[in-house]
Amino acid sequence: SETPEMKTFCLLAAAVLLVALCSSALGHECCMNFYQNRVPLRQIKSFTETHPGCPKKGVVLTTLRGIKICVNPDEQRIQDLMEKFKYYFGQNYQHLSAWPDA
Repeated sequence: SETPEMKTFCLLAAAVLLVALCSSALGHECCMNFYQNRVPLRQIKSFTETHPGCPKKGVVLTTLRGIKICVNPDEQRIQDLMEKFKYYFGQNYQHLSAWPDA
């Protein structure tokens, strides 16, 4: 059986790990839910990939009105939308992010 000190150590280690995982995404936009409806290309001003420290991989679309929409980058319709956006606005579009600080 485990000693009380061992249980305390395990709980403390788990808490430190949880804080470390959560803090890696602090200050970055993360997607918790994905928008399911169609988003017309002509309404998109920019898009960025979420930070690798976020719980879910996502893409944040910013509309011409400044509204931010989280979408699932694994969906074919979103991949098509991003490819069209890159085609029309250039492959090296400045808002695409590789998150060099990750």
